[in-house]
Amino acid sequence: MSRLIDRLTLLNRLGVMFVVASSFCVAHTFAQDAGGEDPSLEDNDEVVIEDEPIIDGEVIDEVVVEEVPRKYPRIEEVDDVVIPDEGDVEIVIEVPELTPNEIAAIERAEQEAWQHELGQRLLTTGNAAAAAGRWREAAQNYSEASQYLPGNTEVIRGLQYAYSMLDQSQLLSEYQQQVQLAREEARAMYSDAMTSANDRINREDFNDARQIVAGALARLDRDASLFSTDEYESKRLEANALHAQIAMLQEAWQQQRLVTQAEERSHDQAVRQSEESRKRAQMINESMKRIRQLQSERKYLQAIDIVDEILFIDQHNMAALALRDALKQQQLYQDWARAGKEKEIGYSEGLVQNEQAMVSPSANLSGPGDRSTTGVMTYPKEWEALTKLREGTTAGFSETYQNRAIKVAMDHRTGSTHDIEDRTLVDVLKEIQLSSKISGDFFIDWVTLEESEANIEESFVIKRLDMGDVTLLTFLERVLNYVNTKNENASSSSPESLIWYDIRDGVLEISTKHALKDHTYIEVYSVTDLLFEIRDFEAPQLSTGGGTGGGAGGGGGTGGGGSGGIGDGDVDDGKTQEQLMDELKELIEKYITSPSGAWEWDDEGQHEIDAINGNFIIKQTPSVHREITSLLAKLREVRALQINVESRFLQISTDWFEQIGFDLDVYFNTNQGLFDQMQAVDPNAQLSDFFVPGTGQVQNPIIYTTIDPATGLPVAPGTNVATGNMFGTYDPATGQIVYTYGSPGAPIGHTDGISPLGIVQGSNQLIDTINNYNAFGQLVSGANPALGFGLQFLDDVQVDLMIEATQADKRNTILTAPRLTMHNGQRAWINIAREVSYVSSLNLNSNAGAIGYTPVIQTAGSGVRFEVQGVISADRRYVTMEVDFNVQEVTFDPQGAQVEAVAAGGGGGGGAGAAGQISSTVQLPITIQHRIRTTVSVPDKGTALLGGQRKVREYETEVGVPVLSKIPYLNRFFTNRTTNREETTLIILLRPEIIIQQENEEMLFSRRILDAGSSDSFLR
Repeated sequence: MSRLIDRLTLLNRLGVMFVVASSFCVAHTFAQDAGGEDPSLEDNDEVVIEDEPIIDGEVIDEVVVEEVPRKYPRIEEVDDVVIPDEGDVEIVIEVPELTPNEIAAIERAEQEAWQHELGQRLLTTGNAAAAAGRWREAAQNYSEASQYLPGNTEVIRGLQYAYSMLDQSQLLSEYQQQVQLAREEARAMYSDAMTSANDRINREDFNDARQIVAGALARLDRDASLFSTDEYESKRLEANALHAQIAMLQEAWQQQRLVTQAEERSHDQAVRQSEESRKRAQMINESMKRIRQLQSERKYLQAIDIVDEILFIDQHNMAALALRDALKQQQLYQDWARAGKEKEIGYSEGLVQNEQAMVSPSANLSGPGDRSTTGVMTYPKEWEALTKLREGTTAGFSETYQNRAIKVAMDHRTGSTHDIEDRTLVDVLKEIQLSSKISGDFFIDWVTLEESEANIEESFVIKRLDMGDVTLLTFLERVLNYVNTKNENASSSSPESLIWYDIRDGVLEISTKHALKDHTYIEVYSVTDLLFEIRDFEAPQLSTGGGTGGGAGGGGGTGGGGSGGIGDGDVDDGKTQEQLMDELKELIEKYITSPSGAWEWDDEGQHEIDAINGNFIIKQTPSVHREITSLLAKLREVRALQINVESRFLQISTDWFEQIGFDLDVYFNTNQGLFDQMQAVDPNAQLSDFFVPGTGQVQNPIIYTTIDPATGLPVAPGTNVATGNMFGTYDPATGQIVYTYGSPGAPIGHTDGISPLGIVQGSNQLIDTINNYNAFGQLVSGANPALGFGLQFLDDVQVDLMIEATQADKRNTILTAPRLTMHNGQRAWINIAREVSYVSSLNLNSNAGAIGYTPVIQTAGSGVRFEVQGVISADRRYVTMEVDFNVQEVTFDPQGAQVEAVAAGGGGGGGAGAAGQISSTVQLPITIQHRIRTTVSVPDKGTALLGGQRKVREYETEVGVPVLSKIPYLNRFFTNRTTNREETTLIILLRPEIIIQQENEEMLFSRRILDAGSSDSFLR
C-alpha cells in the first residue's frame, strides 16, 4: 500500500481511501444487521447450526437449509487485491471489522424500524375496516398492530371500540381459529421471505435481500407466540444464517467492484502519479541537500522548517522523520550548550561585578572605565554620551546658535585702543560693526531713537572717550552709557529716553530700552535643585549606660535606668518649598533690573514672574533672561561645592615581655645511715625526698597509721617519705612501670647524727607571685616557657638545676578612618557603633515566700562617632572645620558585682516562715573613650594632626638571693628577672578635600562637553 501512496497525489489518494473505507463499512453494516453470532463458514460453504439438547417427549421438526449457489467467493477466499499495471502499482485493501456491540445495535435499530412500519400499516388497515363497518376485520388488524405498537393510544382505543361492536362469545371461538390461521400465514410469509431473499441474492440485489431477511426476522419475533420454541429457534437460525451469507456475498461483490473501478482508473492515475512522484522526489532531494548544508552550518531551526515542508508533502518519508528527530536533538543540545555558556558567562560577570564592587575607587584621569580625579567622586565612562544625549534638555533660557555667534564675535579684542574724539555716534557704531564682522546682523533702530523721548540722531557727537584694548561688547556698552549720560533728554526713570542694545533672533539691535522691552519671551526655569535645602545634622552621643527601665533599690539592688540607646541625632525643621521660592524670587527681583521698572506687572497687566511646582515662569526680554540664567548658574556653581573629610584614628600598641629564670637546688647527704635505710625500703628514693618541695623544710619521718582503701595511700599523720608500701612491676604491653601499694613497711626515722642538708631557692616562683604584669605579660607568664632546661645530678650531693627563658613581642596597629562627604557649610556626621545590652541592676520580687529578681537592662555603645562642619575659603584653597571625633570601646568586668538580698519568708497556719537570702551578679561595663573636639583650618587635600597621646608603661622585676645575687657571673644562678614593656601611641589625623565638579569635568573631559552641558552661554 505504501508504494501506491507514494505514487499517488495527495488528493487522489484521499479520495481512493475514502471510497474503499466507505464500501467496507457498508458491507460490515449489513453483516451486523444479521444479528446473533456469526455462522461458521467452512470451505464447502455449508451452514452449520449447532444442535440443542432434545427434551424427552418433544418432537423437533428437522430444519434443512439448502445450499444456495454462490456466484462470489467467500471473504476468506479473497486475498489481497493486486492491481497490476505498467507501474507495478499494488493496492492492499484492509477490511475494517465491527465490534459485536455495534452489530447488535444496528440489528436492533433495523428490527425496531421494521416493526414500527408494519404496525403503522396494520393500524391504517384497521382504521379503514372500522370506517366501513367491518368490525371483525378491524379488531384483527388492531390486535396485530398492538403487537408492533405496544402502548399506542390510537390502537388501544380502536381495539376496544371494535370489541364492543362484536359479540364477545362469538369472538372467543373465532379468536382460536384466527390464531391457527395466523400461524399458517406466518409460516407462509416466512417461507415466501426466504424464497424472495434467495431470488434477490441471485439478482445481486443484496440490500433488498438483507431487508427481506430482516423483515422476516422481525415478523418471526412478532409471531413468536404462534410457534413452538423449537420451531421458532430453528427458523431464526435459518434466517440469521441467510443474513450472514448475504453480508459475506455483498462484501465480496463490493470488493470485486472496487477492484474493477481501480483497474479502470489505474492507468490514468499511474501516469499522473508517476509525474507527480518524480516532481515530489526531485523537490525532496533538493530539500535534503539544503538540509545537509544547513546542518553543516549548525542552523538547525531552519533545517527543521524544511523537514516540516517535506513531511507536509510526504508525511511518511522515513528519511525526513529520522532527520527531524536528529535535528531536534541537535538543536536541543545546541540550546543547552548555549544556555550553559550564557549561564557561565552570566555567573562569571556576576563574579567580576562582585570583585569590582570590592575595589575601592581610585584616580583614573584618562580611562578606561569610570573616571575620577582622586577617587572621592567618580564619573561613569559613558558621561560624554550622556552629556550629548541630554544637551538642550535643561529647563530655562537657551541661547540660539546665531545669538551665540554674535556674542562670540563681540567678545574678542581688536588689538588696538579705542580712542574717540569728536566723532558722530553713527561713525562709532559703524566702526564697531566692521570690527565685529557681523555687518548683516547689526541693526540700529534710528527711527525709534529719533522719535522717542531720547531724540538721538545720527549726528550725535561724542566729544571724547578714551578706551584701551577692550572687547567690542565692552566698548559698545561704554559708548551707549556715554550717550545716555550726555543726552539732555535722557532720564534714568524713563526707559523710553535711554539707548541700549540686545541680541535676539540672531541680530544685535540698538534701540531704546522701552522698545527693546516689547520683544519678550516666556521661559520656564526649573529651580528644584536650588530649593532643596541643605540642613545641618547633629550627631547622637554614644551611649554609656542608659537603660530600658529603672531598677528598685530594695534587696541590695543597685538601681538603674536612663534613656539609653544610640539616638538619631537632632535635625532642624527646614523651610517649606514656598518659603524658599519666595526667597529666590526676591533675589531675582532685587539683583536683576526689569526693563519695565517693575517685576509684578507689565504694561498689559500680566505677571512677568510667577512660581508653580518648583518652577519659575518668567516673561522677559532676552537680555534679562540671560542675566537670570547667569545668576542661577552662579548659584548652582556655589552650591555645587562639596567637601570630603577623612578622619584617621591611628592607634599603635607595642608589648614586650622577657623572663629568664634559674632554679638551683643542692642537697647534701650528711647521714648515710638514714639515707641507706630509706633506700632499703625504696630503691628509687632521692635526697630531695627528705624535704618539702619548694621550701627546703625537712620532713619528719613517722610511723604510718593505716592505708586508705579508696586511694591506697597512708592516712594522716603519714608523710610522703617512702616506707616501702609501694612497689613497681613492668608491664610488657605498655612498657611502663605500674606501681602498686602494699602493706605499710618498716618506718624510716632518725637514728643518730644530723639529717640531710638541703639548699633550696624559690625566686623563680616568687617572681611570678609579686609580678605586676599587664594583660599581655600575664598571658605569656601563665603559659609554658619558650625554653625549658632541666638538669639533675644524683650522688652524695644532689644538684637540681632548671632554666626557663621566654621572650615575646606583640605589635598591634588599629586604624579607624571614617570618611564623610558634605556640602559647603553643612554639618554632618557618621556613626559606626555597636550597641551592647547588659544587666545593670536587679529588682527584687518576693511574693508568698517566693523570691526572685527582675533584671534591669541597659545599653552601652561601642564604635566611632565623627561629626564635622566645614566651610570652604573664598579662594577655595582652605577648609575650616569644626570637628567632634569620638572613639569608644566597651568591655565588661568578667567577675561583675555580687548582689545579695534578704526577703522575709511567708508562713502558713499562722506561723512565719524563715527568711530567704539569694545572690546574683550584675555586669559592670568598662568604657574606654577617645574624644577630641576642635576647630581647625586645613589646606585642600592637606593633612592636619588634630591631637594624640603617647603612653609608655614598663615593668621590671628582679628576685634573687642576697649577696649571691651580687657576685658577677655567679649571680645568674641565684637571680630571676622579668621585663614587661607596653607602649601605646594614639594619633588623630584629618584630611579634607574640596570637590568642585566643574574642575573635575575639565580635568576628565573636553571643554566641548562642558559647553554642551552648560546652560549659560555667556559663561563660555
